[in-house]
Amino acid sequence: MVTSDLRCDDGISSGRNSAMVAAQVRTLAKARRLSANRVLLELFETGIEAERRKQEFFDLAERFRSATDSKEAKRLGDQMGRMIFGG
Repeated sequence: MVTSDLRCDDGISSGRNSAMVAAQVRTLAKARRLSANRVLLELFETGIEAERRKQEFFDLAERFRSATDSKEAKRLGDQMGRMIFGG
């Protein structure tokens, strides 16, 4: 028998968690006058872009950490600063 009361790592049942997310999506959709599907698509796109930027940052941090040339290290450090603080 399949049950919807599976436990997530945080102890919240997945059914309740899903219902909470669905309610948040509906609230966002109503506030922005979009369909729930459009809101979900935008959330997915935002999440994928955030993951890409995170990986880009970690790759840059690894290059910075392993740089042996001081000029290269400074350039990479400056680039990391721009990623973090903008500019």
